[in-house]
Amino acid sequence: MTLEFTGEMLCSAGVSYFHVYPNGDVYRCLADYNARRAPMFNLKRDGWKGAAEPTRCDHERCYNACDLDWTTKWQVDRQGRVEKTFEGQRKDVDKDVAPFLCSQRLESPQRRMAYFIWSPTLVCNYTCAYCGCAAGEKRINDFFPSSSPELTVGEWIDVWGDILERFEYGVLSVTGGEPLLSEATMPVLGMATQKFACYITSNISRNVMEFTRSVRPGGLPTVVDGFGEVPVGLSGINCSLHPTSKGFNWELFKGSILLLRNAGFQVSVNYVGYPLQLYLAPEYKAWCEQNRIEFTLSSWQGVDNEGNVSRYSGPERTFFEEIAPSHRKKANELVFMDCRYEVTLDNPTSRVLMADVLTLTGRIRNLSHTVWPIGSGPGQWSVAGYITRVGRHKQWVREMRTSPPDCPVPPNGELDFALPIDTRGLPVGIYEVWIDILMDGRTNRMALHGAVPGTAILRIETFGHDIAVDTDAVTVSPGGTAVLSGTLRNTCGKPWPEGAGGEPLKLGARLRQSANGAALREFRASLERLPEAAEDGVPFRLVFDPGELERGKYELSLDVVKEGQFWMAEKGASPRVIPVVIA
Repeated sequence: MTLEFTGEMLCSAGVSYFHVYPNGDVYRCLADYNARRAPMFNLKRDGWKGAAEPTRCDHERCYNACDLDWTTKWQVDRQGRVEKTFEGQRKDVDKDVAPFLCSQRLESPQRRMAYFIWSPTLVCNYTCAYCGCAAGEKRINDFFPSSSPELTVGEWIDVWGDILERFEYGVLSVTGGEPLLSEATMPVLGMATQKFACYITSNISRNVMEFTRSVRPGGLPTVVDGFGEVPVGLSGINCSLHPTSKGFNWELFKGSILLLRNAGFQVSVNYVGYPLQLYLAPEYKAWCEQNRIEFTLSSWQGVDNEGNVSRYSGPERTFFEEIAPSHRKKANELVFMDCRYEVTLDNPTSRVLMADVLTLTGRIRNLSHTVWPIGSGPGQWSVAGYITRVGRHKQWVREMRTSPPDCPVPPNGELDFALPIDTRGLPVGIYEVWIDILMDGRTNRMALHGAVPGTAILRIETFGHDIAVDTDAVTVSPGGTAVLSGTLRNTCGKPWPEGAGGEPLKLGARLRQSANGAALREFRASLERLPEAAEDGVPFRLVFDPGELERGKYELSLDVVKEGQFWMAEKGASPRVIPVVIA
């Protein structure tokens, strides 16, 4: 569904829908969290500070399943008049609770109840390639905001006690990470199931027997004033099926599901349509149907742990649409800005030497049906580049951004760009540079919403030289001088960088006590010209004196230097080292 976005999109997220994270941060929606927006508030620091009125959504697309399921959205014109209402997609699936949240009106949003998604931990014991929580606890804490420090069990009990007092009714969905790894999950469920309808999403690989013996299934409906009969208690267990994870055991998974179901729990199975396991879905769906268990195929979103951006090929998308239930089909995503473009690079392959700064230029054509607001301010798009190492694991190693002037790019219009790439600090190797369009935070990229980035190949090579000297070692007396003569050759097959300013390249030398020690003295020798090829030897004569240095053993490292800017060793060249004895 593509919208012609002419006004504003208002959303009930933040009023009757919240995401609660391990350190107590609360976000309006998963899209805000994934786009690395700031949280609304922190429960431990601020207490409860939910919004009273629907707020403006500035995302270009709503595609996260839970955001689509439980929020109501209103497209309004510039005078604030409602043009179109988009009800939560869970309305037709969950008949008991969803209508209270999915059929709100802009003039009277639901404030007496709310839907909460709580992640007590983002740590997980599985290794799914398509989930950042499988990256390990250290990387989760480093990369994911709001993942740590996790609140203590006592703090969570206080937090949820306050929430349960504030709302007359609610729905709590516990997820993660793997929520059964958190010691806070069971105590909080024990509290919340007395007043809310609760659900838990788990890979059910841990503590399932304990779970069946300490948690009661949802009981009879309870009458709540203004809502009528509503479910209270543990209303469902959503079992996440991850067959491509290390350690997954299909027989144990089936046994755990059947144990839970026969203990009286309402169970369902959720399956991510990641391409490497997408075509296995019918096998698992058939077993679920045979055992009368709901099976839901959800689309793959985001970026996997090898750097692949979520995108289905034509055959993959067709297959997905055939298997997915109606409320999970890709066509149900709400697109407020169509993110499609075509990148043309002036030079798609570049060879540079270490520490060079080059500029990628090209054009991006707007293939969407909406105008792009371009600029460097909030809410505007700009061109960004992402350097990744060529190989199976496409880990980002550097990000570059442009600061374009404010301008609109209409449909079928082109945006010229010049993206500077500083290779200083990058080791020798072959890299890919992804060209994308970015707004605000690092993850609010068009590539995450259907666009195909342009790709340039960047080959970083070393500088090289050969320094021949007329002696293999030098002995000099304290206060004396020594002279080194030799020739300098260029062995890297490209001209050496001359750097900024008029100061010429020189032969330089640094006197140290050891290879990793600080330079005690530096010396220079002028060159009559720069060598042009490996066979072109340019003579030099270097005079050095150790001054008042103590007697002992030292080493003299010979290199090429641009004064105040760089030594060629920083660009991959190997200095010539001469032992020096002061005697």
